[in-house]
Amino acid sequence: MPHPALDQLAPALAAVRAASQARAWQVNWVAGELTVAMDTGDLPHEARTSATALLTTPHLAAFLARADTDAYRPRARTRTQGPSHWSARNRRAVLRAVCRAAGIPPNVVPPAPRPHPAPVSTRLTPKQKRALWSFVADAHLYVRPNSARRLALIRTAAVTGVVMDTGALAGEATHINRYLDLAEDCTTVHITHRTQGHGGLTGVRTAYHLSAKTTNALRRWLPIRDTLTEDVQGDPITSLWVTVRPGGRGPRTSRAGMPLSTRTLRDQYQEAVDWLNEARANEPDWTFVPSSLERLRLAGTPTPVRPGSKRPVR
Repeated sequence: MPHPALDQLAPALAAVRAASQARAWQVNWVAGELTVAMDTGDLPHEARTSATALLTTPHLAAFLARADTDAYRPRARTRTQGPSHWSARNRRAVLRAVCRAAGIPPNVVPPAPRPHPAPVSTRLTPKQKRALWSFVADAHLYVRPNSARRLALIRTAAVTGVVMDTGALAGEATHINRYLDLAEDCTTVHITHRTQGHGGLTGVRTAYHLSAKTTNALRRWLPIRDTLTEDVQGDPITSLWVTVRPGGRGPRTSRAGMPLSTRTLRDQYQEAVDWLNEARANEPDWTFVPSSLERLRLAGTPTPVRPGSKRPVR
């Protein structure tokens, strides 16, 4: 069924698609949802025939109210078992970008709903730890193949395991050296613990045993990491954690395979935990998992390597 409003928005949609491959996929997703909303009659005749009418607060609010309930998403999305706060945010980001490209103030897009409240508990229970690990270990299987998000979820699973097994702070985990700190078989890792309040690169370097689950997650991540860094020009990238997509704008644009920032490492972990909490929010006995990486660190069970022995300290 033809929809003149979308035809009129074609130049704006094309301009937003050109921003990046990830944004192009998001534009196609939102445009597909708008098409379904028009096909089903959820949007009135004026919104289907006029782009100016479509990009007004009342019509966008009506569309988003339905879209945020996953009314227009494929039924194959069984992993989240419900609407996603991150989908709601991305949906609005795309619509704001389209408004800018079309010369319409982006403030016509209603704000995203607030996510679930932060959990009361600040410690992870054994049940939460098991649920968290089970989720992050398999989450990459439920997103689009070969997408940056899939690679990021594989990386997050390895980060989760390393922090849980070593008790490393986010900054300490960020600075793990792929070649000097991680054993070739991924069964041990060295963490340089730095005293808080003191800068520099000095600190106490301690080796830790890694669980079989963490070892498997690292072995899944390392081939991806090495592929991302092999074509980076300049000095070799030694960071264990690297970016999976280009970032920045203008002269500061960077390509994939650059060292990951501590902030991004924290944010990616929080996104995965938010996804888990949303997926299981309707379960009567579910207790929300704290999304802070610091809480994961405090719930960890570090096992240092005894000097001169491969066996863990008892």
